[in-house]
Amino acid sequence: MEFPHVAVNRETFLREALTRYCAKGQIEKAVAQTPKEVLEREQIKSN
Repeated sequence: MEFPHVAVNRETFLREALTRYCAKGQIEKAVAQTPKEVLEREQIKSN
């Protein structure tokens, strides 16, 4: 989803959002690939 005139730094957003749920290695993997690779199915459903 895109909003006009709103820029989001994907890496910064993911690092901040995943800090409470993931270990450092998992965050690195999420940034390099996709958050779906590191989040549990239950975590994805609950949000």
